[in-house]
Amino acid sequence: MRTNKCPVCGEAKSKTKFFVHASHGKNLSSRKSKYQYVRCSMCTAVYLVNQNIDNDFYKKHYPAGYYAPLLGVRAILEQAFAVCRNWQRKKLISSHVVCPATILDVGAGDCQFVKSLNPKKFDISAYDYNAPQSPLPKHIKFTVGDYVRDKSFSQRFDCVVSWHVIEHISEPQGFVKQIYMNTNDKGVVIVSTPNTDSMGFRLSKGSWYHMDAPRHIILYNDQSIEHLFASCGFRLKQKFTEKFEFPLDLFWSLRASNKMEPRLLAYPLLKLISNETRTYVFEKAI
Repeated sequence: MRTNKCPVCGEAKSKTKFFVHASHGKNLSSRKSKYQYVRCSMCTAVYLVNQNIDNDFYKKHYPAGYYAPLLGVRAILEQAFAVCRNWQRKKLISSHVVCPATILDVGAGDCQFVKSLNPKKFDISAYDYNAPQSPLPKHIKFTVGDYVRDKSFSQRFDCVVSWHVIEHISEPQGFVKQIYMNTNDKGVVIVSTPNTDSMGFRLSKGSWYHMDAPRHIILYNDQSIEHLFASCGFRLKQKFTEKFEFPLDLFWSLRASNKMEPRLLAYPLLKLISNETRTYVFEKAI
């Protein structure tokens, strides 16, 4: 699919455009590849333009080994951060969902989160475009497919979660409508995503840690994601920032944009107020 209209609200006009090199986190993938992003003049979503978003796009930018596990010290640190993230996420879910409950993780990846859930409290399902690389416990029901187009996947859940997935989706309306279909009445949906109203994005733009061009097709702020979910039948219950979900994301953004040195000593404070990512809790409106 190739269109320069805003994929969130359909607006044809944009007010800001900029070009970025292919990147992944703090690493510049290629200086040969350059991608154009624009900001919608209506809903303020930032989105990739002049690209055919099809199967070839996903095969090219998600090659074999893209999800390869980390090794050594990095693996130990990532595991420690994952334990903290999962604890925070389970605490959040417990504040909105009465157990026992059914839960679906859309874009479950390596299933690290769903494997941390207590099967005595949750009936657990997961969905992803790719099959997990390692065997899963029998109590986790895993579905492989194209979630946006899989109309046969019609189960309904008390809670649907999607951690840092929606920015990779080229058809956000279809994605959220499918989530709506899979959510019980009064059920909750929890999504997390990078935030273009963050300090890192404002100061570094194309060097932003969460740019991840071109895999991050659409980047949101409060206004754009709230517009998207409201248009698909949800109402906002809660929004907040997990301060240290990615502890060094702002550091790498500032360093790449040559704006780190004067801010180094103040980094912990800047990180607390930078709002690099956002987490939203929505309720299905009936």
